[in-house]
Amino acid sequence: MKTILKTTLVAAIFISFNAFAYHRHESSGISPYIGGIVGSTEYTASSGNTSETKSAGVGFGGDIGLKLTDHFGIEGDYINYGNMSGDNDDHLTALGVALRALYPISGALGIFGKAGFYSVTDSKDSSATDSGLGIDAGLEYQFSTNISATLEYNHIFVQVGGSNLRPTMYALGLNYDF
Repeated sequence: MKTILKTTLVAAIFISFNAFAYHRHESSGISPYIGGIVGSTEYTASSGNTSETKSAGVGFGGDIGLKLTDHFGIEGDYINYGNMSGDNDDHLTALGVALRALYPISGALGIFGKAGFYSVTDSKDSSATDSGLGIDAGLEYQFSTNISATLEYNHIFVQVGGSNLRPTMYALGLNYDF
């Protein structure tokens, strides 16, 4: 599993370097950006040979980042996955740092991927904290030089509170580049 994730990260970085020849707009060098997401969340809990997926309703998050080029950047993320329905009512939040690569498809549309390290905490039990790899993938549409929208999938691989809880979010996002 770790080999697949490392390979995916290396591939995303490689793709971003190959994308340098394409520019959607004139680059002004390094630039900061902020963004927010809202979407549907779920948790997959596994124990032994069984796994169960439960809806958590609506989640939200935000990020602040630095575009190093038009196609590559680094960002800090906060994600609130909402309340998991069921017996224990887990409520996971995540803080992380990720590398982000964007590959233009055509005109204002691009595909992106993120991979990073996240710390996840269960708000019901603050001692239930774990860290792990998080991934994100999706489409980004650039409305103008400063505003873009995303459609994305987010997943973090962690074990919180003695069980293997894997939070996932399917989200819409809005970004503003400074």
